[in-house]
Amino acid sequence: MKETILCVLSQTNDAERSLVAALEGFVNYEILASKQVAGFSRSQWSRAKMVIFFPGIKPGEEGNADPGQLIKSLPVRELPILAVVHMESTSGEVMERLLEWGVKDVLDVTTPISLLKSKIEVLLRAKQKDDRIRQLESEIDQRRRGTENAQEDFSGISQLMADSKDWDFLCRVVSQSGPIHRQKVNIWLLRVMAFLLSKFSAHFQKNISPYALGALDVNEAVDRYVSRIHPLGDRHPHHEMKLNIPVQLPTRILNAIYSEDSLNYARTISAIFEGPPHEVVMNMILMHGFEQFLDFLEGEKNE
Repeated sequence: MKETILCVLSQTNDAERSLVAALEGFVNYEILASKQVAGFSRSQWSRAKMVIFFPGIKPGEEGNADPGQLIKSLPVRELPILAVVHMESTSGEVMERLLEWGVKDVLDVTTPISLLKSKIEVLLRAKQKDDRIRQLESEIDQRRRGTENAQEDFSGISQLMADSKDWDFLCRVVSQSGPIHRQKVNIWLLRVMAFLLSKFSAHFQKNISPYALGALDVNEAVDRYVSRIHPLGDRHPHHEMKLNIPVQLPTRILNAIYSEDSLNYARTISAIFEGPPHEVVMNMILMHGFEQFLDFLEGEKNE
């Protein structure tokens, strides 16, 4: 469905009707007119990109009872408003009030249609810029909230790392980089992992401790396994990056699963390191968590 330009007509005189009719051929927009704000449906408002307001101030006519109240009643406040008035009978005081009420610009009802269209295009371009700025502000705010979320304790997971600085780095990578939806999912996964680690630790009465068995350095794994699975011409762009990740990949579980299947062992390690850094780091954290769960279970068996 086309986006709309809504025309609010306080009077139904020939000048207003002719302007609305001339605008109906406006490229890419549907022009809708009504004598009341309530005359437009919710769907029409949702598709609206701007409002053209005709206060109807003309000699011999009664103007709109309260243009300010009408403007304030618009259900979508951030839309640009263009007022089309009879300049010869509109006082400077009224013009000032229109601008105070939020009207972006005021034109005379006799303005040539070409100039009116040009003014509409200028206001629509400004609206696009404003929308983009609001979108960026929203993204910044979401990232700020993500940063606040990243300050959560997650103490169970942090104990998996021998150095608290390593954990701080990993936590920042998975909770503050990549798409917003990925950051939120990563934070939720960290919460789940921390919750389960604390439950397992209490149940088995065993402390959470850093993994201390066989492990692979990240870049060693990329060189040895990614190059084996992905020939140079088929590699993901991220495979050519040197990943500065301060922890190693634990391999005890992988060795147990693929003890007699070296090809799938290599494929799995390659998959762990595919994708951008925030995905690789999350894979590493999960593997360290899985190894800790195995420690709890192996400890119960040994006892």
